[in-house]
Amino acid sequence: MSFQSPAMLWLFAPLEAAILALYLLRMRRQDIKIPASFLWPNQTEEVRANSLFQRLRFNWLLVLQLLIAALVCVALARPQFKQKGMLGTTTVIVLDASASMRATDVSPNRFENAKQMATEAIANAGVGDQIAILTAANTPQVASPLSNDSQAHRSALAQLKPTDTEGDMGEALRLAAALISGIDGARILVLSDGCFTKISEFSPGKAAVVYKKIGTRQENLAIQSLGATKSPKGTEVYCGIKNFGLNEAQTEVAIYADNKLIHAQKLKVPSLNSAGIRCLAPAGTMILRAESSASDLLDADNRLTTAVTPTASLRVLLVSRADPFLERALLLDPRVSLDTSKELPLGEGKGKPSQYDLIVFDGIQAEPVESRGVLSFGSGKGRIQTPQADEVASHPITSGIGLENLFIDSAKQLELPSEATVLASSNNQPLLAIAEAPQRRVWVGFEPMNSDFPLQVGFPIFIANVLDFVGAGAQSGEIVTQTGRSMTYRTTQALKLESPNRPSINLEPTDGLVTVSGLPDAGEYKLGDQRLTVNLRSDTESDIAPKTDISFGQATVKATQTPYRLADFWRMLALLALAVLAFEWWFYARKS
Repeated sequence: MSFQSPAMLWLFAPLEAAILALYLLRMRRQDIKIPASFLWPNQTEEVRANSLFQRLRFNWLLVLQLLIAALVCVALARPQFKQKGMLGTTTVIVLDASASMRATDVSPNRFENAKQMATEAIANAGVGDQIAILTAANTPQVASPLSNDSQAHRSALAQLKPTDTEGDMGEALRLAAALISGIDGARILVLSDGCFTKISEFSPGKAAVVYKKIGTRQENLAIQSLGATKSPKGTEVYCGIKNFGLNEAQTEVAIYADNKLIHAQKLKVPSLNSAGIRCLAPAGTMILRAESSASDLLDADNRLTTAVTPTASLRVLLVSRADPFLERALLLDPRVSLDTSKELPLGEGKGKPSQYDLIVFDGIQAEPVESRGVLSFGSGKGRIQTPQADEVASHPITSGIGLENLFIDSAKQLELPSEATVLASSNNQPLLAIAEAPQRRVWVGFEPMNSDFPLQVGFPIFIANVLDFVGAGAQSGEIVTQTGRSMTYRTTQALKLESPNRPSINLEPTDGLVTVSGLPDAGEYKLGDQRLTVNLRSDTESDIAPKTDISFGQATVKATQTPYRLADFWRMLALLALAVLAFEWWFYARKS
């Protein structure tokens, strides 16, 4: 047992002393002359004694009053005792909904097991306990706000589903801490397998973090890589598979080219190691798919699809000091696989084979590279103050972006080759130009951060137009992307999104764009007439070994098997003190 206010116990001694003193002090009476003392025989001793104190005699009223004082002092000290239970008086339950929680080492899977634990915890909560429920997937969400409505919490839990995305546990914990900031005795209960990236910049404040580990085993094979390269023999396909388990594992990997089986091979993969296979794909292959027959604990990473054609997948390098608007606009396009750097990597440059389809220079002087396309912002000499686009040519790249309405603080004087075509200018100074040979290049005379372009709806449209230009086509065929990614699709009509595991939804366009937020499940989607294939590709989620502790900052929280809570019982003591007080009054009245 412990006390929240142990200093209140020190009141017991002076309070008991005061009660005893009242019983020791002699009652002061008024002196009255009487004819004889034999009329009051019981008062004879009192008349003879004339001291301040009297001898303490046993008195049941004294015992009851001392007991009442003791109960009141202990109640004021707010005693607590430990009892089994995962919740406190104010608790935020953080439920991990990432891909690893679909592992089936516990029945039916880790996520459903965690939901059952949360349901039982809510059922055992006290009447006034405040509870909130969060899910930690790629974007944390509040499933049920802070309240004592247990029925609402159970209904919210019943509707939750796991995802095939990476979990952002750090952001979920920061959101949980914000919900209960400043509340004494609050608790953050994390129901997870611990398979997430290291948490930084998180402080629980006054709240205590309790981690309940979900899961027991780690046997899992994951297809890590799938791609194609040109060789003298033709299109050569390579596929890599990793064993995250502690024992050697066997599987058969099948390779499909445009849904036709072209190769199948049995593999033995050593513990915590990788193995690979190679084969040739037919000329003109557009989509490759690899499937593993392994009967492991996680199914979502047993398949991987990749695009061979440039319109379905684009590798982009952003060379920039820092521009979150440009980075986000690139990531919104589902075709983009983005890398960022503050300077051009040593492996890229004139005469060196490039691993990128598009290299974007933002506020940095563009260098000669061998990528299929180049986009440069503010790469030039001289300075043009507050230019205004007054001549804009009709072209797919300028479609829907509204260059004429932009505010531009300053721009550079573009130095263009003879093959360049100017698409927009200000006072005969080029602001936007393109070239299609020998590589596809786009020049923009100003940096996005030196204008209000990133704040306009035309900015993501412009980026999509450039990607179409570099990819030499429109959005056609099949698009391949990763789980958790958001995407935009240019259309003026509502589109129906059909998901592999969730109900279909209708998406309305805004400013000529339909936005799909965070594709949650691996598999095949359909957006209007467009096919989408979504992969889980994450070592963090494929490594499903449950973690025995979680760390944030300098703190480490160990997993607990039997969480407990500190329960107050001062109210019980206060009621008992009132009951004794009532009995004492009855006893006194009866005696009188």
